[in-house]
Amino acid sequence: MLEKSENKIKVSKENIMKRWNNMNNLQFESSPYLKQHSRNPVNWYAWNDKTIELIKTAMKPVFLSIGYSTCHWCHVMEKESFEDQTTANYLNKYFISIKIDREELPHIDKIYMDFVQANYGNGGWPLNVFLTEDLIPFFGGTYFPKERRYGMPTFVEILERIYRFWSEQKESLNEIKQQYLTNSPGLKFSIDEKSAIEKKAIFESAFLSSEKRYDKKYGGFSGKPKFLHTFEINFLLESSEPKYHQMALHSLKSICFGGIYDQLGGGVCRYSTDEKWIVPHFEKMMYDNALLLRTLSKALKINKDSWIDFYFNKTLQFILSMEDPETGLFYTAMDADTSDGEGYYYTWSKSEIESLNTELTDKLIEYFDITESGNFEGRNILTVMRFDDSFYNTNIEILDKLIGIRDKREKPSIDDKIMLDINSLIIWSLFEAVTSKFDIKLLDLAIEKTDKILDYFYSSDKLYRTKDRIQALQTDYSYLIRILLYVYNFTSKINYLSIAEKLFKEMSIKFKAEKGLFFENELGQNCAIIRNMEIYDGVVPSGNSVAYTCSHELFRLTGNVNYIEQCQDMEKFLDNLSLKYPEMTYEYIGFVNTSNLNNIKISGIVKSARFKTLIDVYTNYNIIPEFIDEKEFYILICNEKGCSPKLYNFNSIKGYL
Repeated sequence: MLEKSENKIKVSKENIMKRWNNMNNLQFESSPYLKQHSRNPVNWYAWNDKTIELIKTAMKPVFLSIGYSTCHWCHVMEKESFEDQTTANYLNKYFISIKIDREELPHIDKIYMDFVQANYGNGGWPLNVFLTEDLIPFFGGTYFPKERRYGMPTFVEILERIYRFWSEQKESLNEIKQQYLTNSPGLKFSIDEKSAIEKKAIFESAFLSSEKRYDKKYGGFSGKPKFLHTFEINFLLESSEPKYHQMALHSLKSICFGGIYDQLGGGVCRYSTDEKWIVPHFEKMMYDNALLLRTLSKALKINKDSWIDFYFNKTLQFILSMEDPETGLFYTAMDADTSDGEGYYYTWSKSEIESLNTELTDKLIEYFDITESGNFEGRNILTVMRFDDSFYNTNIEILDKLIGIRDKREKPSIDDKIMLDINSLIIWSLFEAVTSKFDIKLLDLAIEKTDKILDYFYSSDKLYRTKDRIQALQTDYSYLIRILLYVYNFTSKINYLSIAEKLFKEMSIKFKAEKGLFFENELGQNCAIIRNMEIYDGVVPSGNSVAYTCSHELFRLTGNVNYIEQCQDMEKFLDNLSLKYPEMTYEYIGFVNTSNLNNIKISGIVKSARFKTLIDVYTNYNIIPEFIDEKEFYILICNEKGCSPKLYNFNSIKGYL
């Protein structure tokens, strides 16, 4: 028995070594996306100093492939090409092949995405780019098929053409390199020097832009595909015009009631492929859910309809379900695909619902608009035609049965990276939620998570964006500073303000650009060939917009004129940018629109710092540090037209607002 056991152990070790030897260099990476590719026959390398040194001596072109773990078409191209031995053999012989997780190195992704979009007019992931030995791009695209279709050559045909060009046309390649170095937007970033613009003109331009693009029938601000546009919805919610509130709430309701939202488990998907918000790409990104929670919080400030509160709680529940039990911080995303196919986990046939065989089956079928033919590949993505909060309260048992059935299916994988920017966005949304819900438990949770962020990402006075100690980018700095200022507002604990000021100073040194603006990365950071600047809101708020907000808040809290001078410098550029492209700068426009509307005057001796700061952050207005009457406590909300009546408690404040 002992002998057989020893043989078994020996075989097991041999198998382990064999499997180990079949893995490429990505086996040592922590990113789930890179690990997914560690068993490909392609001899992948990670993007790091060691690989860059190898490129300089290999005398081969570089094939750079960028994606992320929940990307559907990244999975498709992997199965078709990167798991194919013939394709791998060609790549291994003639190229140095590099994989990047775009969420780890977004500034590297942006360099090559900008090149592809500028030269070929499209962008997306997977992003596949061919580089010279000094990392200059000379050809690129997105998904390349294994077989010819849609008039596209095969991936192997592209590889053959690229290598032939590399081998036979060096002079042309040198011209392309020189052209890139001369014309790259990142290398020739210009600052608009126009005269100061009235803020009113910016707001009018932004409202007009929203009205022009607003889908009156289905909500949202574009045709298909439809993204969430939470920054734009926020801006409209914070206006004083009911018609803009209606546009915002219609769009928000369409998102929440649509198939883009997981009606059973909570959480929103990345975007809708159709104009009706029914069929999404099913991956759930945590940054989208954080931003949706923030928007639902803002909606609750102007409208107390039960559907807003329901989807707020549902979204919060999903976010909290993505918490890492070891660190107490949050994962990055949930995949769209399983072996059953994209989105199968979330969809239902009518017969599956009917098999529940209860008197409530018909209610389910009607409520979630379930049909025989379905709305997605013969199955049904659950949507809500008419919200009824009593439906959820009276049908808990059968809804739990549905969730139980779904839980038995193969679950989409989770990208368990823990990222500074994504966690900061989530905590930012929690603070926004506190100001809408007046929930002390949420406040305690947000402060607790902020402390965990500092413990995890801020070590020996250095800030990192991942556990692998990838250096923080400017966006990471600005997001973290933002939540530190929230904590200080709520607690009056000076250490949070001190860290925020220290990080702001460090950010100003590392990422300084012209006119008070900030680059996204340091020169050469992670071998970047240029310095990017994030001036537009993309899927997340622009790092420069948030830096402006932080500088404004730091001035308010400290009185240090350097901060307001920084704001004034940034405004010269951001105002011109916002007037021209309001649809890409709503985060900045929204803050400017609300930052100086009203002031709050405090009367009486206020013992609770939480009470004062909760009012301050809730309203986005300033507390004037003056006491009108020490004998009686009340609050006045004032603007240029005058002040409110005396307000003695939260309910009276909320009622007035």
